[in-house]
Amino acid sequence: MHRENECSGNQKVDIVNARIKSELPIILIMISSIFIYTWKLWGEGLSNLFYSASVFSMGQNLHAFFFNSIDSVGFISIDKPPLGLWIQVISTKVLGFNGVAILLPEALSGILSVFLVYRIIDKRFSRTAAVASALVLAFTPILAAVCRNSTIDGILILLLVLASWQALLAAENSSLKHLALASVFIGLGFNVKSLQAYMIVPAVYLTYLVCSKETMIRRFLSCFVSVAVLLILSFSWVMAVDLTPAENRPYVGSSGTNSELSLALGNN
Repeated sequence: MHRENECSGNQKVDIVNARIKSELPIILIMISSIFIYTWKLWGEGLSNLFYSASVFSMGQNLHAFFFNSIDSVGFISIDKPPLGLWIQVISTKVLGFNGVAILLPEALSGILSVFLVYRIIDKRFSRTAAVASALVLAFTPILAAVCRNSTIDGILILLLVLASWQALLAAENSSLKHLALASVFIGLGFNVKSLQAYMIVPAVYLTYLVCSKETMIRRFLSCFVSVAVLLILSFSWVMAVDLTPAENRPYVGSSGTNSELSLALGNN
């Protein structure tokens, strides 16, 4: 019995060692990503002062927070949707108002994006392809740059990677649930940087229409439901602002018409 237990224990050790060996490339890539995106983050200061000032003002009261105001009295809002900045505000409430608290959500978004790309490719192609994909993304200079900056692109990239993951699951499983979740992530992305989030929309729905195993009528119905989810989530905050009387909210900066809808579909 003792010998059997010993053999069983050795087998478990061998399995663990084999697993670590197979996962070593992505472990090293993730360690490199953490180093690239966080090393001396504290030396970046407040990064983009325009957005950092907005984060500070939005942290002063709920009115400024909800309406994305660059000033705490709610005189004028900044030229971006609020979700990415809301995340930064929450970070500063936990860690205090400083550069690291503002930039950390961006850095973590980049690191998670690298890992998700690895997992998405690994499950569908090969370990080599997954490692190569993660490696390219991790060491792409522009990703490192935006994930060490407060302009909220890192959060947008993470949301679009999540949307792509759900879109693939939707196509593979003919699943309305996953297609709707892809729409949720894209809609959240819209509330980070407006129409930039819609860059992947054609690919998401074309993939579903081509690869789903449902009848063509059900494919189009699923896409219709998913688009409805996308539009409702995308424009919920925009309409909440525009339906608020102008005297009760900040002027919508850079819009020219005091309208978030105009800003989202025009200037942005």
